[in-house]
Amino acid sequence: MFALRLSNIFRRTSYFLIRNRNNTIQQIRPPQTTRLDLDQLLERLDGEAHRRGRLNPGLVRGAMRKAAIELETINSTQALLLIRCTGSLLISELPKQRQQVLNHMMNIFKQKNVLFDVTHYNSYMRVSLQNNSFFDPMKIFEEMKKFGIQPNLTSFRLLIECYARQGQSNDIQKILNEMKLANFNIEPLILTHLLGSYAQKGNVERLENLFNLFHELKLEPISETYEQFIIGYLKQNRIDQAKKYFIENVSKLDNESLFRLIVKCAECQQTDLFQLVINSIDQNSLADICVSV
Repeated sequence: MFALRLSNIFRRTSYFLIRNRNNTIQQIRPPQTTRLDLDQLLERLDGEAHRRGRLNPGLVRGAMRKAAIELETINSTQALLLIRCTGSLLISELPKQRQQVLNHMMNIFKQKNVLFDVTHYNSYMRVSLQNNSFFDPMKIFEEMKKFGIQPNLTSFRLLIECYARQGQSNDIQKILNEMKLANFNIEPLILTHLLGSYAQKGNVERLENLFNLFHELKLEPISETYEQFIIGYLKQNRIDQAKKYFIENVSKLDNESLFRLIVKCAECQQTDLFQLVINSIDQNSLADICVSV
């Protein structure tokens, strides 16, 4: 496992022993790795991400070890790239293991007094959600305020998404209030996340009421908006209604929504709807999705 192998690397000593011709033991320390070495590794990882859409776990371990053990200091850019190395691009490792490594590296960054800005917090939240790991949104928000870091619109989206995926509708309202204080307007994705919090609880009636807000606020629903209704019907075990809604709105769903619905149907063991969704995706897109995961 990646997390276990990485922790073993962290426990290795920073020297090795050799026996010389006189049969005595001599302690040899390897040469210190320069910051440029880490930059070179990160550059290779960045190139892999763009070319292949995935990361080599060996390169990631090498970069993590250099940052955690061999370098006394890490700059903010290096820390940001290391955070991004522990998300969905590391497809050969399980989400739980990736999150263990991310949390370990966040502690390393704090120990080495790395200066964070809003992009570091956003990346941490985004990667954690990619790993299906739920943080405490209000704790993150308060920590950002403590260090004088102003959340941006992306920050609020991620904070709300975390609550939404846990079905914590009331807590979303707290973040919406903070958004209002920061003079950010509600956008379709934010409102969709709010719908998603009710979809997770199967509260379709509340979904329908909130959907009217799109018209009132003159916002255009997005693919993920329609996706929430199908999830809500599945949560209520109203399979016929879910199939009917899907057929009526399939033209409004993009491939990412369709793929998430495939996963949801598999989880709920709904073979009929599963087949409907599969048939709605063109074969080339389906192949690309399968390769990416």
